Order: sequence, then structure tokens, then C-alpha cells
Amino acid sequence: MRSDLVRALSECKAAGRNSVAKIFAHQDGLWVQSDNELLVYSWIVPCSVDGDALPMCVSPGAVLAFLGQCKDDQVDGTITESAVSVKCGSSSAKFVASVNDIYQYDKPSTTIRIKDLAIFDGLHAASRSATRNNQCVLRLVDGKAITTDGHRLAVVDIEDPDIDMTIPVHLAEKGAARVRAKADIAYGQVGSMCCLVSRGETWMFPLPESAFPPCDDLLKLVDSKKDTGIEVGCIALRDAIKSALSCSDGGGICITAGECRLVVSSDSSIGSAMAETSCGPGEVEFSVQAKYILDAISGNDTVTIASDSPLDTIVITGGCRADLIAPLQS
Repeated sequence: MRSDLVRALSECKAAGRNSVAKIFAHQDGLWVQSDNELLVYSWIVPCSVDGDALPMCVSPGAVLAFLGQCKDDQVDGTITESAVSVKCGSSSAKFVASVNDIYQYDKPSTTIRIKDLAIFDGLHAASRSATRNNQCVLRLVDGKAITTDGHRLAVVDIEDPDIDMTIPVHLAEKGAARVRAKADIAYGQVGSMCCLVSRGETWMFPLPESAFPPCDDLLKLVDSKKDTGIEVGCIALRDAIKSALSCSDGGGICITAGECRLVVSSDSSIGSAMAETSCGPGEVEFSVQAKYILDAISGNDTVTIASDSPLDTIVITGGCRADLIAPLQS
């Protein structure tokens, strides 16, 4: 039980410098909860609890410091009107507590289990800007996982065409980490909050007030470009981009392909650089932010790059993912 409580309080402490751990009595144990900087965390610590105990707020750092000195895994506690008393082995401590501004968040009544890690493959394209909070999400709809930051858009084909859900990027990143660690995860919704549930732990984050940007035309563009463009190996392209970046001012590069030869170049006040690699037949020419290309080719062995003109949207497809990138206006 000590290890469970340490884990829950550590997550609460990580929520922020002035974070507070809220402790509620629950039929299955202690419900430990924090809400700091919009992100709500809660976890039920299995133990025997007086069902009439008051919900209290304590400093997670202080309790963690005490538990860190204990070796016994059995922890006993008492909640009173002004304090939380904790006993572990031969050691005991009493922590000042308060009942100010306590709200007990509900659990989601229904959840959707996520097992396919590919759902999170497009998170690189999601916005992290607070001024674009309707783009700081992973949108699951019509068998696709979609992300955008206004400059690029990533589309991933997913297994379940019936999922219709919006997941804040903070919870999507945490969910991806959990799936990589072989943990079961599920997403749900409580009011205006999206919930991530995994191994008894729950995280909540508010959904954006405005809708995800419409992207039907861009999805049609992806479908029209899937079998066009030039094919190139990702390792060779990545090496060429990194070589050309040595003289880039601001991360911009130019990519030109023709006669089965792809050239990546940069030209600025610093100097000029060029690198080349082989590619499939076809022609493209455009300028773009190198980071966007590097993100788009990550996780693939080969990709197909399509662009009709230097000012047209660049479409990069590989595996079950497609990336649409706005070119630099030269």
C-alpha cells in the first residue's frame, strides 16, 4: 500500500510547484486527486478506509518525504477535521490539512479502450499553442486520427471506424507512453472533461470550447495523392536534410527531384549547402521547414512525396500515415 500511495502522491506533486493532494474516502480505498494547471489526476489507493472520513487537502511533498524514510509497506492513516495522520511501521506523522475548494470529480461512465499505438503516430503535427486550443487535440473520426497546428496536418488510418472522440494532446501523449509500456488504456468523457484511465489511475483535461478545424478538402487531397509522387528512402533523406541544414537560416530548405535524383539545399547569409540522394522517378520542387519533413518521415523506411508546384501543399505518405505540409513562400 505504501508503494501505491507514493506513486499517487508523486503524480500529484508533478502537477505543479504549488500542487495539493486531495484525499477522499472511497469504497475501494483512498481516492487521491490533484488539479493543477487544468490537468486533473486521480488514483484509488487500495486500503481500508472509514467511509465517513472527510475529504482533505495535504501537501504531497511533505507526505512523500515522510514515506520515503519508511521501510514498511503497510500504511495506516486517520483523517480528522484538521489533519491527516499517517503511520508506517514504527514511524508516524500528522499533516495539517484543509477542506478548501475541494471538488470530487466523477469517473467516466463509459470508456473506449485503445490498443493501437498507431493512433498516436500523428501527434507531432498537433498544436501546443494555448492560442489555438482547438488544434491542441487528437481528433478520432471516420476511421482516422487527425492532428494539425495550422501549418501541417497528419492523418493516420486506424482500425476502428466507429470511434468519434476528441482527445487533448496532453492526454494523448500520456496515453501513447502508457501503450508503449504495455499498459491498457481507455478514454472517456465527464462533462467538458476528457478522461484517460489506465491501471486504476485517471487523468482529466478540459476539452476545447471551439470545434476542431474542418479538414474535408485536405483529406480529399490525401486520397488523390496516395499513388502519385516520388519514392525515397527515409534514412538517406534524413541524412541529406541534416547536411543541408548546416547553412540554413531559420530551418528552411529547398527540395528538388528529377531523373531519380533528389537534392536538398539551403542558401542564406551564412553560406550554402547541398546534399543529394537517389529517389524514384518523378519531379518535385518546393521550399519547406526541415523540421516538418523530418517529423513526417519518422517511423517509416520509405515515403512518397507529392507536390504539383512550388506553392502547392506537400503530401508525404508512408505506412498508414499521411502528412500535409504548407510550403515556404519564397
